[in-house]
Amino acid sequence: MQAVKNSKTVIASQHFNGLRIGPDNKIYIAYFGNISVINNPNLAGPACNLQTNVFSTGVQYFLGNAVIPNSMETTTYHSRDTAGCLYFKPMTLTAPNGYTDYVWSDGNTGQTDTAGTAGTKWVTSAQFCTVRIDTFHVTETPAAINSIVTDTSACFVLTAPILTAPAGDSYIWSDGFTVQQDTIGSPGSKWVLVNDTSACSVLTDTFKVHAKLDTTTASMDTIHCVAYSAIPITAPGGYTSYLWSDGITLQTDTFFSSTTKWVQAQNGCGLLIDTIHFTATNIPQDSTAMFGKDTTVCFDHVTTVNVTGPPGYTYYLWNDGTTQQSNAFNGPGIKWVYAQKLCDLIIDTFTVTAQVRDTNILSNDTTVCFSSQVSIYAPGGYVSYLWSDGGTNQSTLFSTTGSKYVYMQNECATGIDTFHVNFINDLGVDLGNDTSICEGKTMLLDATSIYPDATYQWQDSSSNATYTVTKGGDYSVRVHVGPCSIADDIRIRQSVVVLDAKDGLIACHGESTILDAGSGNAYLWQDGSTDRTFVATKNGSYYVVVTQGVCSDTATIHVKTAECPCAVILPDAFSPNNDGKNDYFGMGINCGVREYELMVYDRWGNRVFSTESLNNKWDGTYNGVQLDAGVYYYYAHVTTDQLTSYQYKGSIILIR
Repeated sequence: MQAVKNSKTVIASQHFNGLRIGPDNKIYIAYFGNISVINNPNLAGPACNLQTNVFSTGVQYFLGNAVIPNSMETTTYHSRDTAGCLYFKPMTLTAPNGYTDYVWSDGNTGQTDTAGTAGTKWVTSAQFCTVRIDTFHVTETPAAINSIVTDTSACFVLTAPILTAPAGDSYIWSDGFTVQQDTIGSPGSKWVLVNDTSACSVLTDTFKVHAKLDTTTASMDTIHCVAYSAIPITAPGGYTSYLWSDGITLQTDTFFSSTTKWVQAQNGCGLLIDTIHFTATNIPQDSTAMFGKDTTVCFDHVTTVNVTGPPGYTYYLWNDGTTQQSNAFNGPGIKWVYAQKLCDLIIDTFTVTAQVRDTNILSNDTTVCFSSQVSIYAPGGYVSYLWSDGGTNQSTLFSTTGSKYVYMQNECATGIDTFHVNFINDLGVDLGNDTSICEGKTMLLDATSIYPDATYQWQDSSSNATYTVTKGGDYSVRVHVGPCSIADDIRIRQSVVVLDAKDGLIACHGESTILDAGSGNAYLWQDGSTDRTFVATKNGSYYVVVTQGVCSDTATIHVKTAECPCAVILPDAFSPNNDGKNDYFGMGINCGVREYELMVYDRWGNRVFSTESLNNKWDGTYNGVQLDAGVYYYYAHVTTDQLTSYQYKGSIILIR
């Protein structure tokens, strides 16, 4: 029991139901259905080592109902009166400090407890064997509940207005928000409950919010010439939205006749109401001009054609409703525009015509002369070229005879050109080396080409492939094949067998005469003799074949007995130098002459002089040109008045 007394301060607050010393000399205490134990009952104060709630409910019935008398405890009693606002939350009651154990009247064992209503609540505080009992008398302070109405105006444009409640500890808005500020999306009402625990007050604030706008009014009178285009009127700038009285929601509206319109321009809560009094007048007739423009376009390569109205005007109205200065054609058609500046009006008509596709098919033949390659150019003026061999330039290269075609494009124009190229590199002609021709003979010059379409042009403009030469001279031919040509020439000398054989004349009373065949390489007389001379003994005709080079000629010599009274003089040289001596060559005869002929030849057989008059002498010229000095050959024939004929052949030396 002494041990219990020593530990009374520990167990005083436990409200035990009974206690007993156990077989282990520890004190077991039963209280409120649980068992606590004092492990060291002989020690005072906390050293007694009290352990609470060691055993669960029911153990106490084995301990009996031993009770420590109250006289062993030191107990004091205290009373407290307190008042507080219990409207929002319970009041907190606090037991004295310095105790280790607390038991409240509602069973709470902490140092503090709460009182939610007015009334009395006590607490037992224990420290060792010291016990203190405090009684709290709680009085409730009435809460102040008030209501107010806040009437305000706000701008609802762009952002929702913010409503701010009076200061307090907590807030509950009608839409459930629990902070001091809330927003309102449209004009109307919203309330807030404001709790102020420190003042024990409740305030209900009802906000009545009205829409607010800052309105400005204006008015404008304007006069414009109006024709075909409506006149745009622009409201003041700086606003975000516009609404005209005719429903237009742009900054600019159009006026076509005299009228009055108003516009509401708004920017946030700024509102402008502008009234426009528009007066329309007619454009003077002498201020109107009309023009027209025609354009032809290939729509194969162009999908849109842009046209522009006259510059310098304020308003434009196209017949398709476009109000810009420029407009576009997506195909052929006609559009007109009314362009107006103040009271000046131009009506401009634009006609766009589709260009007709033009396909041109050509063919070209080209002959290339004496070359290994040639560049052929397609016609210019096209934007693209495609050759049959894949080339894309305007030109292509040919190195062999053949054909190529090219496709050419230029807007609506298509060209197809075929080129046939023929190389001619083996065109030739050869008339041979210079040669001679015998008098009376012919020579065939042959210029025939391997090309069947060749043409020919001889020196005398004849056009056969061959040419027959009958006398000496210069001959030439040009052979043409297309644009190609080649020429050759030849000099053919006339080889004349000059027969010097003269008719024989047996002198008066003579017995014979010697016939001379003249110069030559070989001779053959009628009797087969081959000498140059032949002795004629009687009148008659004799002939001799004289060969000179490759040419031969036959001379017939007539022999007769001379008429003694008639004499012929033919000089063998003359010197035409105008010295008055031997300046002319001709025949002298002392007989009457009925017929006369004299011909002179050069060494090539060309006749350089002829006459039928004894009085016409040769002066050593041909066609007015002096001939070179040298040997020339003559032939003379004369018939006398007695009808006796004489023939003379010989040579004459021209001396310079």
